[in-house]
Amino acid sequence: MIQRDDIADLVRRVDSEPGAAAELLRIAAGFLQSREPLPDVLADYLAVAFEAAAGVKPGTEGKPVEHERVRVLAKALGFTREAGGQRKEIPKDLALPLAVYGNELSDYQVANEIKRKHGISFNTALSRVKEMRDKIAEARKLLE
Repeated sequence: MIQRDDIADLVRRVDSEPGAAAELLRIAAGFLQSREPLPDVLADYLAVAFEAAAGVKPGTEGKPVEHERVRVLAKALGFTREAGGQRKEIPKDLALPLAVYGNELSDYQVANEIKRKHGISFNTALSRVKEMRDKIAEARKLLE
C-alpha cells in the first residue's frame, strides 16, 4: 500500500508534473474500491477540487455552467494549467550535449535520459529538447 508521505509528495508535484494528478486519482480509486478511508492529504486534495467545481455559478457569457465546472475541476486537480504557468526546470547546460552529440542521439533518447535524471515527464523533456535544438539551429545561422 502506498505511504502517506508518497501521497503528500505527489500532491506537491501536481503543478509541475503532469502524471502526478492521474496517479493521485488512481490511488484514490484504489482506496474507494477497497472501501478504505482516504488518507487526509488525499481527501483534502479531492475535497478542494470538488468544492471549487461545485462552487461555480452560472456565467453571463452564455456558456453552459457544466463546461466551466469541468474546466475548474480539471484545473483544481492539476490536469491543466493556465497559459504561462509554472514550467518544470531542466538543466541550463542542455545545449552543450545536444550540440556535441545531437546527430548521434534522437530527440527521444535525449528526452528519456533527461526524464530519468531530472524527474520530469517525457513530454516535458521532449518539448525542452526540441526548444533547445531550435535555439542551436538559430545560433548556427548567426555564425554562417
